[in-house]
Amino acid sequence: MDKLIKKTKYLLLVLSLFVVGGLTNVNASSDIVLTFSDSGIEETSAGSGYSISGTTISINKAGTYRIKGNASEGNIEVKKETTGVTLILDNLSLTSSKTAPIAIGKDGADVTIKLVGSNTIIDNEDPDNEFSPDINVSSLFEGAAIKVKSGSNLTFIGSGSAHITNNSNNAIKGGEGASI
Repeated sequence: MDKLIKKTKYLLLVLSLFVVGGLTNVNASSDIVLTFSDSGIEETSAGSGYSISGTTISINKAGTYRIKGNASEGNIEVKKETTGVTLILDNLSLTSSKTAPIAIGKDGADVTIKLVGSNTIIDNEDPDNEFSPDINVSSLFEGAAIKVKSGSNLTFIGSGSAHITNNSNNAIKGGEGASI
């Protein structure tokens, strides 16, 4: 029964993406292009409003960010209260074992994810990390492949697909007052 529920949720996500796909026009000429690899993130088209540390992108300013590539250990975080962010996931394969591969900050962050091509987002966190006595481990635990923190919003658009997997708790998780 649990497998049927999970498959139904995945199917509903995919169907909803096709229903709203194409409703928002994103201008490709102004995109900031960032490409993940296991060794880091390349800025194919540099811009401002974000920082890169290893295989982590931290976004703190409105803008359109086209993100592609493959990383077996990486993540995208949109800082709290950051609005007007569009993440174009363009054939992205992103996995993390330390925290959510995609995390939307709290307190009114507003993000749109546009799916282009086939995307895979996998959270490989160890469920025991949630209760780790090491604060550096437990504080990073999100329990989701995509985490939308309290009071923030996430909207999916586009004609692409997303295979979203979590090996500990939730594929997509919203905090109190979050809208997905």
